[in-house]
Amino acid sequence: IGSITGALWASTAAPTGSFISSYNVAAKEFTLVYNETKAIGELLKSIEILLDQYNAPYTPGRLPEWKGN
Repeated sequence: IGSITGALWASTAAPTGSFISSYNVAAKEFTLVYNETKAIGELLKSIEILLDQYNAPYTPGRLPEWKGN
């Protein structure tokens, strides 16, 4: 994607067939990684809920439930 962007940044020409093909490959691969990342995020949320239910001590990146004054 960086190479495509760099080559077309100051150009008024349409993207080449190679650029379009490369973009499509990158988009397909990104979709797989993106979906896996989202699934991991959902799994982490469920783990954090369990940690809160069992009053687990603080872990980095997990905020405690704020109950106010």
